[in-house]
Amino acid sequence: MLPIDIQELNIVECHYLRSFVDDDNSSSKNAIDLRICRIWFCEGIECVVSLSSFASPSSHPFQSLEVLDLQFLPKLSVLIIKYEGICLATTSTLAPSATFSHLKKISIRRCSSMTTLLPHWLLPYLQNLEEISVLYCDELVEIVGAATSEVEEKGSDALIKFHLPKLRELRLYRLLELKSNCSRSGVMVCDSPRLIYVKNCDILHLLPMLTTGNNIHMLQLLLPSSQTQNGGNRWSGMTIQTLKMFNPFGSMK
Repeated sequence: MLPIDIQELNIVECHYLRSFVDDDNSSSKNAIDLRICRIWFCEGIECVVSLSSFASPSSHPFQSLEVLDLQFLPKLSVLIIKYEGICLATTSTLAPSATFSHLKKISIRRCSSMTTLLPHWLLPYLQNLEEISVLYCDELVEIVGAATSEVEEKGSDALIKFHLPKLRELRLYRLLELKSNCSRSGVMVCDSPRLIYVKNCDILHLLPMLTTGNNIHMLQLLLPSSQTQNGGNRWSGMTIQTLKMFNPFGSMK
């Protein structure tokens, strides 16, 4: 049983764990004051949280979490798996209101089974998120994903807004399958991002983002030399202003 007042926790090389919180690991449920959680080199981890575990939202161990650092987790495919009975749920109807509600920074490194970082239904709980860093995740296709039903309901040409109002920094490095920061027809809405860093994301062709402020201090979009030499650099000529005005369905010239 973890101490109820624990604020920082490092989990390293615990290969038997499938998730940090699940029905078989009740010892973590009382860590309601946890602020920093690092999970590294755990070969069996498939998700961080299984929501079937929470009969009471008040017992959620991540209600105070501010920093989540996940590294070298080859089987990690999602942050949260939520089951309704024996079926995998894709909506947030059972999610505790405190789920990651204080999270400020999320860092993902070498999690080779993950294709989408943030499911659309988790975003309402991430309104305090300030930093996203994703590195060396070979299968990652998008940062924020919308449900297929939502895209179909609004139409393929309808704009779906993903609100992360406090996001300040977005760092994307060596994500070889990353095509866009948002799923089809989506755009990330942030008030005042300050740093956007993209490097070695070979097939990235969309970075749809709308901002409401004027505080972008640094914009770095660095593509491999092969992309700039063969066919030109699709990001060439891009400025802070064009980023704000960027049409997520058009192409940069």
